[in-house]
Amino acid sequence: IDDKDLYYAGSTLPAVYGGLNSHLEWKGLSFDVLFSYTISRKVMNMYKNSAFTFTKDFGVIMNYFHAGDFWTTSNRDAKYPSLEFADKDYVGQFDGNVDSNIENISFLRLKQLVIGYQIPKNWLKGSFIKDANVYLSGENLFLLTNYSGVDPEIINPYSGKDDGTQYPLNRKVTLGLNLKF
Repeated sequence: IDDKDLYYAGSTLPAVYGGLNSHLEWKGLSFDVLFSYTISRKVMNMYKNSAFTFTKDFGVIMNYFHAGDFWTTSNRDAKYPSLEFADKDYVGQFDGNVDSNIENISFLRLKQLVIGYQIPKNWLKGSFIKDANVYLSGENLFLLTNYSGVDPEIINPYSGKDDGTQYPLNRKVTLGLNLKF
């Protein structure tokens, strides 16, 4: 094994990405929904990558992985490369940039959901309020993904690496009231 074994593993740009939204109204109720999605994007999971780096001791590696996950002569179908040096002068397998750390990810996220109610005008008669609306809003409420890392949407779009420097997107719920005077 040496640097001549390197190969192109795929694009960090997704094959397909986008969003879907909808707005529905019925008898004073309103319903708004926004989904975002990505299909087939190659990323480097840096959490796995950092566990493999040559500076880590064997105990750190074994806290993240199981002994049976690594290649041996009797375990040729293992998920990860051998923990032994194939060549004492080459440590490339320990830099973490191995294909077992590359994931082909997809996800579907419910980015926003808003449920509102328009208060009937006859309820507001005799008051100084001309219009009123009550709503409940949520952001990042649901995520469906095959990614083993923290959040597939915070991965660097250029490098394709989840470097662990970003927080996952926060879930947010808001109850609101809009008034017009």
